[in-house]
Amino acid sequence: MRPMLDDLELPLVQEVSTFDRRALAELKPPGMDGSLLQNLGRRPSCVLLWGVATGDDSRQFMEKLDKKFKAGTPFPFTADITTDSKIDKVLIDDLRFQEVAGKTDRFAYVLTLRQHQVP
Repeated sequence: MRPMLDDLELPLVQEVSTFDRRALAELKPPGMDGSLLQNLGRRPSCVLLWGVATGDDSRQFMEKLDKKFKAGTPFPFTADITTDSKIDKVLIDDLRFQEVAGKTDRFAYVLTLRQHQVP
């Protein structure tokens, strides 16, 4: 299965990785030796992926992806690596493009996606 962001297929994805973090608070009660740790749950999962867009459709792909980034709304996301982590909707946290030398209409893209959690 190819990674999909809403209705947009992400072409030639080279690498996909996920990051999860827990939030722990250290409490030092007065008059006690040591400290206590309080588990505050986990932060939203992060998905980092990068790939290459080539061909005549590469500029259209970049424009569509840029519009989704500027919209700032959550989008459905589908990829093999995220099926077990139950990441359904994501926000585009960061988007970068870089023109690749050697061939025309070839661009590398890096996407940082953050899991959308309803407050």
